[in-house]
Amino acid sequence: MFDMEGSAESLLRSSRNVRQRVAQCLNTCAILVAFANLTPFVFSLFPLKLLDPFWQLGLSASILTASIPILISFLLAIAALGFTPNSEILLNRYNTIARLSAALALMLLLTIPFQIYSGLNALDSKTQTVLDEVKTLKAIARRIQATNNEQQLRLYVATLPNAPSLPPKFDFPFPQVKQMVLENIEGIINKALNDSRSQKASAMQTFILECTRNSIQCLILSTAFTVISAVGSGRYGLIAITVLALFRL
Repeated sequence: MFDMEGSAESLLRSSRNVRQRVAQCLNTCAILVAFANLTPFVFSLFPLKLLDPFWQLGLSASILTASIPILISFLLAIAALGFTPNSEILLNRYNTIARLSAALALMLLLTIPFQIYSGLNALDSKTQTVLDEVKTLKAIARRIQATNNEQQLRLYVATLPNAPSLPPKFDFPFPQVKQMVLENIEGIINKALNDSRSQKASAMQTFILECTRNSIQCLILSTAFTVISAVGSGRYGLIAITVLALFRL
C-alpha cells in the first residue's frame, strides 16, 4: 500500500514537472516568436515618410503581415497557461494578452479603410507624376513654337535640363525642323497619356484584388483577436458569441 502511494505521488510529481517544462517551453517560444516578428516590422517603418501614400500602403501590409505571428505568439502563451493554470505570472500575462488582442482587433479593422485611402492616393500620385511630365513637355512645345529662327531654337534647347544634342546644321529649313520637333513632342505626350491610362487601369485592377484579399485577412484576424479578448476578459460581444457558436466551443 505504501509503495502504491509513493508510486502515485512520484508519478504526480513527474507529471507536474513535465507540465511545467512544457509550459516554460511554450512561453519562451511565444516571446521569441513575438520579438522575431516585431524586429523586422519596426525596421520596415524606416525611413519614416508619414505623408507618402506608398509608405502608408506599405505600413498597412506590414501590420497585416505582423499580425499572423503575433496571433501565433498569443496562442502559444495561452497554451502555456493551459499546462500550468495556477501560475500567477501566466495568468497576468493572459490578462495582458486579452487587452492587447482587443487593441489589435480594432487596429486591423481600421487598417481596411486606411489601405483603401493610401492605395487610391498612391494611384493618383503615379498619375500626377505623368501629368507633371506632360505639363513640362507642353511648356517646352510652347517655347519652341515661339521661336522665330534657328538661333533662338538652339539657344532655348541649350537651356533645357538634359538638353538633346543638335546637329551643327539642319538638313531641312527651319520651319520644317520646328514642325518636326513639335510633332515629335506631341507624339511623346500622347504616348505618355495613353500609357498612363493603361497602367492606371491595370494598377486599379491589381489594387482591387489585393485590397479585397487583405480586407478578408484583416477581418479574419480581427475576429480571432476579438475571440481571444472576449475569452480572456469574460466579456463576450456579438462577434465572439457568433464565432464560438459556429465552432461549438
